[in-house]
Amino acid sequence: MPFTYWREDDLSHVNSAISRCAEQILAATRQSASCASRQPWGILIEHSEPTRRELQYSGARECCHLLDQIELVPDLGVYVLLNRRIGSVPAGRYTAVCAWYHRLTTAQFLWTECLDSCGYDRHVTETSLALKLVERPSNDQRPGFSRTRHGTLWRLDPALSPAAQKYFFLEEIMEPTGPRVISLGGDTHLVFARSSDLHEPLRIMIVQGQWNSHMAAKELTRWLKEKPKEISLK
Repeated sequence: MPFTYWREDDLSHVNSAISRCAEQILAATRQSASCASRQPWGILIEHSEPTRRELQYSGARECCHLLDQIELVPDLGVYVLLNRRIGSVPAGRYTAVCAWYHRLTTAQFLWTECLDSCGYDRHVTETSLALKLVERPSNDQRPGFSRTRHGTLWRLDPALSPAAQKYFFLEEIMEPTGPRVISLGGDTHLVFARSSDLHEPLRIMIVQGQWNSHMAAKELTRWLKEKPKEISLK
């Protein structure tokens, strides 16, 4: 007898909780229903600044790349992602409500569609401040970050690797298929690769332009080939 696996649409309680949370946010901030739009990953609310009321969330606020993340319904894994102030875009202009398995997709939407005015230098600065690593020469193999000809490289040890993955929502990507490229908007890209090396399980690069993202992926591929053959699934 063949199995019929559930799809995301079958998670009725999760989807209902997303709609309920979005409705509560609209009501609490006194925004009209037209400020909300349904997206493939959840619900986006674009607040109208002249009429918006401030909303204090009860959950713990986690700092992610250009965004804050708050778990609204722990039992159902429903989150809200809020933008921080970027240029002329005030903090909290964009509110995205989504399920736990769509956080990276939601973040990518916010980065590329709502915060795309953020340039390469701002992405690098924000990441450097978040990860708190010192700058080192490009040939230094210790944990830190370096300016390379293709972009900025971060070498991460086991202590910092989990924090970096949470910061960019990379824990949702499990495939050990080599370097991956994620658009950050504004023609800026994140390129990362995981290794089975116990001393350096993760490297990430932030680069500007498609060509540099391609070259960064090649650079990380060479790094992986220098490591043990087995690539970690985590």
